[in-house]
Amino acid sequence: MRNTFRLASLSLATSLVFALPAPAAETAQDFVTKAALGGMFEVQSSKVAQDKPQDQGLKDFAQKMISDHGVANAKLESIAGEQKLKVPADLDAAHKSDLDKLQSGTAPVVASYADMQKAAHTDAVSLFEAYAKDGHNAALKSFARRDVADTQDASGDDSKGRNDGASF
Repeated sequence: MRNTFRLASLSLATSLVFALPAPAAETAQDFVTKAALGGMFEVQSSKVAQDKPQDQGLKDFAQKMISDHGVANAKLESIAGEQKLKVPADLDAAHKSDLDKLQSGTAPVVASYADMQKAAHTDAVSLFEAYAKDGHNAALKSFARRDVADTQDASGDDSKGRNDGASF
């Protein structure tokens, strides 16, 4: 009797596991939130870097980040609106903390800005690649696929780190 009960329980548990869909890398809302926060951070941190007295190479790179991510952020906001998804209006605590460190830094921002941009870029590529592969929202999946391809084409990125050729 006990073995029959165990076998029935195991059979039920197994069928439930296989009946459930595999979880996507992110829900559509999670993807929009994370992508928007990352994009806003890259723009805002680039504005801070651009406003600090630095070499022209850093300023040019920061302007490229502002332009490129501004366009991507606008596309994401448009798609999110069409899909009835919410885009955060401001940075989350972690990104605000990084931005505050960059703003309050008295030393040249080159190293900290470069480190923050590399980390944000790596996170974004991972997020976008995962959603492009496993996401369930067709419009966002297409956006993620295009954005990763555009990023790699523009930067020579191999998804392992930034290779923008920036002189800083």
